[in-house]
Amino acid sequence: MKSVALILLAVCVNFAVWGAAKSRAELFYENGYNYFWGKNGVKKDVAKAVKLFTMAAKAGHGWAQFSLAKILCSDVAGKRDYAQAFFWAKKSAEKVTQANMLLGWFYMSGKGGIYDPAAGFKCYQKVAYHRLPDGYGGLAWCYILGKGTAINIPLALENLQKGAERGDIISQWMLASCHFYGQFMPVDRKAAEHWFRKFRDTARRYAEAGAPGCYYQLGMMFRFGLLEPYDMKECLKLWKKAADAGVADAGYAYALELLNGAAEVRNVPEAVKMLKLFANEKLAAKLKLICLYDRGIEVERDKAYAERLFKEVMVKFKAERADIQDLLALGQMLQNGVGCPVDPEGAEKYFQQAMKKLRPQAENGVMFSQMLLGYCSYFGEGIRIDRNAAKENLISARALVENHAGCDSGIALGLYGVMHLHGWGVARSPEKAVKYLKRAYDHELAFAAYALYEMYRDGNGVEASRSEAEKYLKFAADRKYPPALAEKKRR
Repeated sequence: MKSVALILLAVCVNFAVWGAAKSRAELFYENGYNYFWGKNGVKKDVAKAVKLFTMAAKAGHGWAQFSLAKILCSDVAGKRDYAQAFFWAKKSAEKVTQANMLLGWFYMSGKGGIYDPAAGFKCYQKVAYHRLPDGYGGLAWCYILGKGTAINIPLALENLQKGAERGDIISQWMLASCHFYGQFMPVDRKAAEHWFRKFRDTARRYAEAGAPGCYYQLGMMFRFGLLEPYDMKECLKLWKKAADAGVADAGYAYALELLNGAAEVRNVPEAVKMLKLFANEKLAAKLKLICLYDRGIEVERDKAYAERLFKEVMVKFKAERADIQDLLALGQMLQNGVGCPVDPEGAEKYFQQAMKKLRPQAENGVMFSQMLLGYCSYFGEGIRIDRNAAKENLISARALVENHAGCDSGIALGLYGVMHLHGWGVARSPEKAVKYLKRAYDHELAFAAYALYEMYRDGNGVEASRSEAEKYLKFAADRKYPPALAEKKRR
């Protein structure tokens, strides 16, 4: 009996210790939450919040681990630490279902050091299995782009519908866009308006609750006139707000528009400052800086700086993780010696990897991919010129090209000009082609300048003019546009 009593006493002591540890962890978490958000009469102090979350996380508190992972993914605490964020995301995912969305993002992006799209897809499946809204959006994104699984458009649409109905912001945006453009389904502007309204309401609520990425998404509505009227000033205002909160996509988009003179405001110093701020976070920003400083048109030329940036890119670059546009841009740099020696074989390798990702998406009806493939096929960027493929893809993506051109998007303006030049999906009109291409040229786009060179050289839709043709050819060649360089070399 004595031994039994001792055992019971030991068990009670262990439970008491466990309960005390558990309560301490909960207390650390609650205090950390109050300091992070400035709740319950506590003055906001992110540094104290991080310390308290860390103490709770080390004691095994799942929500503290999740909170810490999210903070370390951002600039909120002063510096990002993806390795530590990944560590805590993995820990928290064992206890908190929602944490699997963050863990899935790490596997999809490779930011935590491990690139494993299949594992990321499984994380999204776990979230969707528990009927949490963002899990459906994650699965739909995977099924559309073929990330971690095979492309499957019917399953993508099924998950978009489920996610949108349950309030997932990404699902609402994607479903609205599909109805608006007629992507994967017939055009239904009434349904598009319904889901854009749902998206706007959700995004505003999240933004006010402290999710700055939503300001970037809300800005997109003004950028492309989706439910909201087209308004670049309001768009830039929202993107700047998101960028100031550390949203890299917003900072990059904001910088590009400042370079293009959006809303009649061209501010190169501010654009360069923003690109530098996010250069280590977003590859496209660093690639843009390399181009700017190598050619020395918008900024004072600094080839040494461009070369140093290029070396930084190549040290960490993993082609399988890169976006299609980044692969194409890197291939063009190697092809033309921008920030690096000319390397045709290296360029071809990246071009092939870009096409390996791009073609399946275009073939399965992803409009943005069709627009990009149409561009590449027409101008021979990354692949051989194939006007039939260009025609097919641009006609398929017409709704997207037309909308974006109407909202002063440079690339779309140029492609809409090409479509009018040949009568692809629109009535043939060389006059309109010149108008759209010149507007694209105003965006500093070399491909539009080269297209105008060909029109003035051949007198196609305009009166032939050698001086005008040479002006546009020089513009494109100065920006190291491959067809323009090849044309000058042939002479």
